[in-house]
Amino acid sequence: MVTIKIQSAEDIAAAYLKQAGFDDRALERGLPRIVQLLSEKQKSGDEIIEYLDKKLLQAAEKIFPDMPDGKAAAVARVKAVYMLNDGPARWGTEIFMPDRISSEMAGALRENPFRQTPTSSFQAMKPQPIVPSAAASLFSKILHPFRKSK
Repeated sequence: MVTIKIQSAEDIAAAYLKQAGFDDRALERGLPRIVQLLSEKQKSGDEIIEYLDKKLLQAAEKIFPDMPDGKAAAVARVKAVYMLNDGPARWGTEIFMPDRISSEMAGALRENPFRQTPTSSFQAMKPQPIVPSAAASLFSKILHPFRKSK
């Protein structure tokens, strides 16, 4: 098991960006901008992650205004579409600054073929015959060798 020792807000932000698809090069460029966004109010790891998720939610609302999903689904969708479009390399940390999202970026993210699964359709299940397996009949022959057949 890998153990990660978190020492600062920068470490937490770096782990968050890695999980959002940032490679080492994109992380090197984007991490200082993210650390600048964090204020002194975000002291704990949970507060930092909540703040960054809030920024992604604002971006999701700007990019996908008609998204009926909940907050967690909206954040997950914008992260997935961002990674599928190689967002960290193309746009860096622009996704965390909803007021600075370009129309080119928003258009590219909207056009991505990423879709959620279709809604489920529940119906009555038709009865199906139960066929005993070949192993069951083999065990029956072994356990009951002298049984008379009808």
